[in-house]
Amino acid sequence: MMNIDLSGKNAVVTGSTRGIGRAIAEAFARSGARVAVVGRDQQRADEAAAAIGGNAKGFAADVSDTASVSKLVDEVEKAFGSIDILVNNAGITRDNLVMRLKDEDWDAVQNANLRGAFAAIRAVSRGMMKKRAGRIINVASTMRSRGTTRMILMMMERGLMGLDLSRRQRRLMLGPRKGERRWRSIGIGRQERRGR
Repeated sequence: MMNIDLSGKNAVVTGSTRGIGRAIAEAFARSGARVAVVGRDQQRADEAAAAIGGNAKGFAADVSDTASVSKLVDEVEKAFGSIDILVNNAGITRDNLVMRLKDEDWDAVQNANLRGAFAAIRAVSRGMMKKRAGRIINVASTMRSRGTTRMILMMMERGLMGLDLSRRQRRLMLGPRKGERRWRSIGIGRQERRGR
């Protein structure tokens, strides 16, 4: 296991009350970061933060609601002082064959997986630009590159990758940094069936 010193860093991990998000939050906490554990339910977020320990703190937010995401970022900045790392991990799936896909399912996935990530990136960018430093990590499924008969997940994941800022944009916003862009695929289940 690679050891990274994140002492003095503040991280927000959406969808981190369980699954991959929880594992990310735990790894950040072990590395010394103060972690905002984010879930839709405040009690579950508090319980997860307590189990993680360290400087973890629970926050509730509905990532499909841009106002809720903006409020989340404001609350974390008030509690922590600033945000150094954002992990967009929250997501849901409502996969089905395209002819059976309902409008409300399409909208639900788009709002949670794409709008939520966009809203979080937009909200944290102001603080990161002021400091000319910050890291944004988008977690997505490997299904986007392999394809599937159930199209909604693949399409949304490709959209999420499109939210990644180009190297030039990052350099303009935050200043040049060595090794600033890395791509990783996670080959295990991205989320539980009804979301996280």
